[in-house]
Amino acid sequence: ALVQFRDSLAWEVNPNTPDPGQKVDLQKYVPIDMLQIPKCCLTRNDCVIALRHANRLCDLLDDQDHCIKNNKMMIASLLEHLFTHVVPVPKPRNVCLKDSDLHRAKRRQRRALQKEAEKDKIEAERELKREAKNNKKKPDGFIFEDEEKDPVYTDPNIDFFGSEKLEPDFQSGLAFEAELNAENCLWDQPITYELQVELMICLRRLSEHFAAAAFSVQQSRSWDAVCILVPGVICAIGDSIMRRRAIDVPSEVCSHLMGQTRDGKQLGHMGFGLSVGTFATQSETIEVHTPELAIARTRVLDYFLSPQQRPLAKLMTWENEYTLKPGRQLIKYIRTVAREIAMPAMKPHAKLLDAQPMSSSLLKAYPEFHCYRDIAFWWKYFLNPDREAFPNSVESGGDLHPIHRLSAQLNFGWSNEEGGYTVEAMQRTLRCRPCPSQIDPITGKKLSQEEIPTHRFPSTATPSFYMPEPKVRTEDDILYRPNLPSFEDDNGPTLNQRDSELLLSALTVPYQRLPLVLLFFSSDDRIHCLHSSALRGILDSVLFEPGRYLETSVSLVEPLMVPTLHPQLLATGYGMLINELHRSPDTVIRSTLQLVTSALAVDTGTVVEEGESDFNKSTDIILYVTRLGARIESYISFLVDYACNKHESIRNLSMRDVHVTPQMLVKLEEGKMKLQKMLQGRVNDLLDDYLDRLDAQTRKDPENEKLINRNSRLSCDLHAHKLILFRNVKANEMTASAANTFVGSFVFLTTRHTWNKFHRDKGKMVLPETELYELLQVQRRRIISWSNNLHQRDLDQLMQTAVQVSSSVTGSLQSSAEVLDKANRWSRIRGERSIGRWAVGSTRTATSLTCQEGNQAIDEIPKPSLVQHRERSVSATVGLVMDADNLGVEIDMQIGQMTLRAKHLEALETRIANDLDVKSLLGDATMQASLLDKAEHCRRYRIVGLNHEVEFWHTSHGVCPPLGDQWERDYDPAELFPCEQWIVHLFEPVRRSFFDGPQPPAMQFLMPEHPLHPDAEVAVLMGLHQALGGPMKLVYLFRRLRCVHVYECVSHGRQWYWTLHMTTDARYCLREMQPSTEDRSEPHPDWWLRGAGRPYPAGV
Repeated sequence: ALVQFRDSLAWEVNPNTPDPGQKVDLQKYVPIDMLQIPKCCLTRNDCVIALRHANRLCDLLDDQDHCIKNNKMMIASLLEHLFTHVVPVPKPRNVCLKDSDLHRAKRRQRRALQKEAEKDKIEAERELKREAKNNKKKPDGFIFEDEEKDPVYTDPNIDFFGSEKLEPDFQSGLAFEAELNAENCLWDQPITYELQVELMICLRRLSEHFAAAAFSVQQSRSWDAVCILVPGVICAIGDSIMRRRAIDVPSEVCSHLMGQTRDGKQLGHMGFGLSVGTFATQSETIEVHTPELAIARTRVLDYFLSPQQRPLAKLMTWENEYTLKPGRQLIKYIRTVAREIAMPAMKPHAKLLDAQPMSSSLLKAYPEFHCYRDIAFWWKYFLNPDREAFPNSVESGGDLHPIHRLSAQLNFGWSNEEGGYTVEAMQRTLRCRPCPSQIDPITGKKLSQEEIPTHRFPSTATPSFYMPEPKVRTEDDILYRPNLPSFEDDNGPTLNQRDSELLLSALTVPYQRLPLVLLFFSSDDRIHCLHSSALRGILDSVLFEPGRYLETSVSLVEPLMVPTLHPQLLATGYGMLINELHRSPDTVIRSTLQLVTSALAVDTGTVVEEGESDFNKSTDIILYVTRLGARIESYISFLVDYACNKHESIRNLSMRDVHVTPQMLVKLEEGKMKLQKMLQGRVNDLLDDYLDRLDAQTRKDPENEKLINRNSRLSCDLHAHKLILFRNVKANEMTASAANTFVGSFVFLTTRHTWNKFHRDKGKMVLPETELYELLQVQRRRIISWSNNLHQRDLDQLMQTAVQVSSSVTGSLQSSAEVLDKANRWSRIRGERSIGRWAVGSTRTATSLTCQEGNQAIDEIPKPSLVQHRERSVSATVGLVMDADNLGVEIDMQIGQMTLRAKHLEALETRIANDLDVKSLLGDATMQASLLDKAEHCRRYRIVGLNHEVEFWHTSHGVCPPLGDQWERDYDPAELFPCEQWIVHLFEPVRRSFFDGPQPPAMQFLMPEHPLHPDAEVAVLMGLHQALGGPMKLVYLFRRLRCVHVYECVSHGRQWYWTLHMTTDARYCLREMQPSTEDRSEPHPDWWLRGAGRPYPAGV
C-alpha cells in the first residue's frame, strides 16, 4: 500500500537477505614464543638471529588479532625491548682512512674553502677601500671620545668582571673521544652482500611494524619517548650496515655512502650520511621512565655525531622543510652512483619514486637502498613536532582502530606543484615538518612562526611554561615579577607566593634543579601539593627529562668558571637522574623514601568518595608517588646492575663519564633495598587493602551495575600499580607473592580492562598502558623460568590464584586456603613453541573407601582429608597435556591472557558497547565477549555470562540497491499524463529548489511506466544517485494533504532501508521533525512554511 512511514525495509529489493561477505576462518591459535629472542646479543650473529625472530613474531602477532588482545601494544613493546635492551646500538667511529685517501677525500672541501677565502679577501679589500674613502681626517694625536676603550674590556683573556679567563682543557675531551671511538663494535665485522640485503629488508619490515603499532596506540608523554628513540636506533643500525663494503659483491650504493667506488677507491669527498635533524633537541624534553631508553638515546646521538659522521654530506634532510625536497646532496649522491653503474641520470629525483610496476631502476637493482630510504623517512617522520600530523592525533580524542602493517608501506610520489616528494601511507600524506600555514581554530587566523610547535610535548620544567612574557631566564627574572603562579585547581591555590618562588627559582638552574625540586616536595608537608596535575608534571619533567646532550668531544671536560662561558659543559651524557644517582645518590634516595612515607600517611581509609566516579585526592597522591618511586627504583637498580655487570640484557656496557665507585655502589644498594622493601611491602599491602574495600562494596550491592562498573575500572588502576612495583625483581629474587601479582594482575587486566582509551571516564588508566607491556617484556622470561621449576601444588596455587583474580569483579586477592580448595590440577601444554602455556589437565578426586557394613549410609563413610590428599602432590612432577581446542581453562604467560575452551576473552569493542541498542539491552557495564565468527562485513560475539550473541556489521554497502522493473519512465513535467498534472504543482518547487543542481548535480527522477489512476491520492517517484546511478531517493506526493515526503536509501546491517529525512509539512509525517528556527534573510515560500529536514542529510 502506498502509505507513509518513518523507516522501512526496502522490500522491493530482491534479494534483501544481508550478506556477511566472504567468511574469514578463525585460525587456530599459533603459540607465540617470545623467548626465541635471546636475552642479550654479544655477537653480530646473535643480533641477526634476534632480528629474524622478531620479524616472525611481529607477523604472528599482527595476524592473530582475533585471539591476541592488544597485539599492537605487544608488537610495540617487543620492538622497544629488542632495540633498547637486546640489540646494541652501533658505537661511534673515528675517520678510518689512510692519509692519502683522507687527503683525496678532503679535496672538494679544500676547493670550497679556497673559494670562500678568495671571496673573503675580495670583500676585505672592498671594505678597506670604503673605509679609506669615508675616513674623517683629524689632527695627529687627537682621539674621539667614542674611540677610547678600556683595556680591561678589550682584552679577550679578561672577563667582564676584570678577572682573568680560565679556559677548560678541551684536549682531554678530544682524547677521550678518540679512545671511546676506538672500541670494538660487533657491527664492524665483515659482511656479505646477501646478509646486508637481508638485514636491511628485515629492519624495514620492523620499522613498518613499529609504525603501525605506534599509531594504533593513544599518544602520551611517556609513549612519545619510545616513538622517538626506537626509529632512531633502527636508523643507526641500518646506517651502520649500509656503511660497509661487502666482502663478496660490493654494492655501489653502499660504497658511495662511504665516499668510495665499488672497488674501494676513495673519491674527492668524505661520503654521504643521514642528518641527526631535530633528534637531539626533541629528545631533551621527552620523559624517559626506564633507564634503557636513556642509554639508547645517548648511543644514537653518539653514533650520528661521531667524527666519522660529522664531515659527511647529509642526505634526506626532510625534517628541514615542510616540502619534501630531494636536496642538493641527495641529487649529487644519485648522480655519482648512476655514473658508476651507467644508469641514465636524467631526473635523478625520480629514482626514489615508487610505482606499479616499479619504474626506478635504482630501487629495483638495489633493494637495500629502498629499505634505507624508508627507514630514514620513518625516523624523520617520528620527529615531526606537530602531534596533529600523526594518525593517532591526541586532538581527535576518539577510539583508535588498529593499523595493519601492510598499510604502513611507504609510497613515494612527486608533486610538480610543490617541487618535492609526496609520501603516503596509512591512507594519509606524511610530512616531517609542521605545516607553516596552520590556522588557529579559535581566531581563524594564520599562526605566526613562533606559534608553530617545536616540541610535541614541551618541557613543563621551565618557569616560562607557567608565566607570561618576557621569558624567564634567571632567578632575578622571578624575583622582580609582581605575581607568581599559584597552580590553582578546583580546590583553589595550591602554592603560596613564597613556595612558588622557591620552586620556580629552582627550575632556572637545569643542572642543579633535580635535588632542589625533590627536596621541595618531600619537605614541609608539601605532599598534599601533588594532587595538582601541573605540579606533578613539573616533578616528572625534572626527574625523567634527559636534558641537554653532552657530546663525546667535551666529556670529562670540567668548567673552571662559574658561571661558565661554555654552557655545553653543563649537560649530561645519560640524563639528569642517572647523573645525580651515580655522583650523589643520597638526596634522591632520601627524598624518594620521604615522599613514599608521606604519601602513605595521607591515606584516609577510603578509596573513592561516595557518588564519585574516580579516586579521591589522597588515593590519587598515593598512586602517583607509587609510580614515581617505582620508576626511580628502576634507575637505581640499573646502576647497581651496571656497576656489577649483571644486567640481564645489556652486557659489557661502557657508559662514558659514569663511574660508580664502591662507596656509591653501597649507597645505591642500600637505597634500592629500602625502596623495594617499602614499595613491595607497605605500598603493596595498601593496594591489596584498596582492592578488598572495592570488592566489599560490590558484594554488598551486587545489583548496582554502575557501582560494579566503577569499581572494576578503578581496580584495573590498582592492579596496574601493583605490577610496576615488581618490575625489577630478578629471577633469583622471585617469590610466590611477586609471581601471583604478575600472573593474576595481568590476566585480570587483559580480561577486565578496556584498553587504549583517550578519556578517563571511558576507562583510560592513570598509568600509561604501554608501560605494562614493557614490564611484561622484562619479566616474561623470569616468571616462565620460575614457574617451570614449580612442583604440582605450588603451580596449582599460582594458577588458581590467577583464575580467582580474573573471575572477580575487582580482582581482590583472598585467602590462599580458599584457592587450594579448588580441585583443578594444572599441566604444561605440550609443544616446542608452547613454553609458558598452562592448562587444567585434570581434577583431583578423593579416594573412594569400601563400606564394611552393608547398611552404612554413604554420607557416614569417613572421607579422606583434602589436605592429606594434597600433601602427596607437593613434590609431584607437573604433567603434560596436548594442545587441543577442548582445553577447559588455559593461561598463556607469553601474552598474559586466559582463555576458556580456546575462546579468547576481551572487553566488548567500544563501538559495539556504546551502541544505543546494546546499552539499552545490556546496560553500561563493561562486558566480556569472545569472538565466534568473522566475515568480510560482519563479526559475531558471544557475551560472557549472558545468553546473548551480538552481530556487528562494520561495513555498509558501497553501491546502490538494484533498480526495480516498474521504474521505466523519466519524470518530465511536460510529458505527464493529464491525470498526473497535479504532481507538477506539488513536486516542481521541491525539485527546482533542492535537486536541480548545480551542486550537488541535478538528480534524475523516474516514475512507473503506467499512468496513475485518475482518482489516485498518492504518487511515488524514484530519484537516482548522481554518481552511482542506482536508487537513492523515494519521493511520496500526497494529493489531498498537499504534502511531499522525501526518503533516502541507507545501508544498515547490510540491508537497505528507506528513511524519512525531509517533508514539506511536518504535521503529516510520522517522524519527529520540526521546521527550522535558524535565522534567515527572507521569508520561506508558501510551500515550505511548515517544511522540515534537509535534502542531503548527514548520517542517514
